[in-house]
Amino acid sequence: MATDVINTDTLAHIVDAISTNLGIAAKQIFDVFVGAQPIIGILNIASLLLVILVTYWAWRISRKAIIAFIVDDSGDYISKDDQFCAVCIQIIVVVIIFCISWAIVGAVVEPSIMKITCPEYAAMKEIIGLVSP
Repeated sequence: MATDVINTDTLAHIVDAISTNLGIAAKQIFDVFVGAQPIIGILNIASLLLVILVTYWAWRISRKAIIAFIVDDSGDYISKDDQFCAVCIQIIVVVIIFCISWAIVGAVVEPSIMKITCPEYAAMKEIIGLVSP
């Protein structure tokens, strides 16, 4: 679990067990994890920019759809309450789109790209996930 705290001795024991099973030195595991950090950072920034772009598109599309729905033939809002409701609905739609797209990017896109760009990191991360308590 994310709330479990692994102390240094337990972590060293896990890394030693993994390195022994994989037939590599424990330092190589550390080097792989350190080498993967720039890739993870770039992916996080790119993912955030992608989610912001998707959210912006959702904002524009929802704005056009809602305005078309509550504007009369002359181009004026039917009432001030409708204008307020339009803004509220638009904000709710955009927040939902942001959360869904962030979850999809975090759960599917980032791990997939990590498996392609740094397969050693992905393999060790999965092994540690299986070994750790």
